[in-house]
Amino acid sequence: MKKGDRQAEKLIIENRTDKSMAEVLSYVKSVLDMGRISGNNNEQYCYHCGFEGDNVYVSAFRNAQSDRLVVSTHNNAMNADPKERGAKLAGE
Repeated sequence: MKKGDRQAEKLIIENRTDKSMAEVLSYVKSVLDMGRISGNNNEQYCYHCGFEGDNVYVSAFRNAQSDRLVVSTHNNAMNADPKERGAKLAGE
């Protein structure tokens, strides 16, 4: 990559459901289509987006050089590590 070129984006998807990755990608696409709408400067995808009719939730985390989307069901939506769970509950 040349100087001044846009840096490549990295997206990590964790599927914590019993759905196939193909099914999960439709939920991920919905979150990505909303764009970066959370955080102080809209630097992050929606913190926690629910698809309640399907009992699926997508939680977004901004890492230093990537975004991570965790797809889960209602029963395990908050089963991220405790540090992440606390950040979500605090609205950070």
